[in-house]
Amino acid sequence: MGSSIPEKRFSIRTPNRNGPNTAATLLPISPRFRFRPLHTDSSILVFSKPKIMKGVLVSEIGVIETSKGTIKIKFFPDVAPGHVENFTKLAKEGFYDGLTFHRVIPGFMIQGGCPHTKKEDRSRHGTGDAGYKIKAEFNDIPHKRGILSTARGQDPDSAGCQFFIVVANSNFLDGQYTVFGEVTEGMEVADAIVKSPRDARDNPKERIEMKVSIESLED
Repeated sequence: MGSSIPEKRFSIRTPNRNGPNTAATLLPISPRFRFRPLHTDSSILVFSKPKIMKGVLVSEIGVIETSKGTIKIKFFPDVAPGHVENFTKLAKEGFYDGLTFHRVIPGFMIQGGCPHTKKEDRSRHGTGDAGYKIKAEFNDIPHKRGILSTARGQDPDSAGCQFFIVVANSNFLDGQYTVFGEVTEGMEVADAIVKSPRDARDNPKERIEMKVSIESLED
């Protein structure tokens, strides 16, 4: 299955490892990065703009605790309200707790949020979703170092629960993946995670589990 990314920027072939319901990798990849398949669900959940008092979500931050340290995230509900709402909802439900960063590529990004990573079967890591998809909210914020963005398949509206943090400026992703937050503290933790010894699928050999919570700055 080919990629819809312009060939002048990317040239990628997708191995169909999971049968006919296999889509493209969760991220576009420059020629030096390997490709990954993603099992997708046919449903799409479209979030409306959060019906809350203006500014309330801005006062909330995401906290990702790992064995390497803690990462704190500020959100961008003004440009990606549906993605912020989705991430905070999943975090408050405990969805991310016990999941791992299953894909790390030095000079690029760390990726996590796949529900299959709770289990030891590494062959399924990176192929899971939340059981629904959300509509893309592409915006003008560039994928610079520290940006939090949503992973997806070839379909622009195929994001769900998986996310990534870029550890180096990755402007080739701009306008194709929904930026919805940025690291405010703990980039040294992301740097430590991305340097972890990894297997041939870029999956850290040692499990790097996360616990994600949402905190209010007003507390």
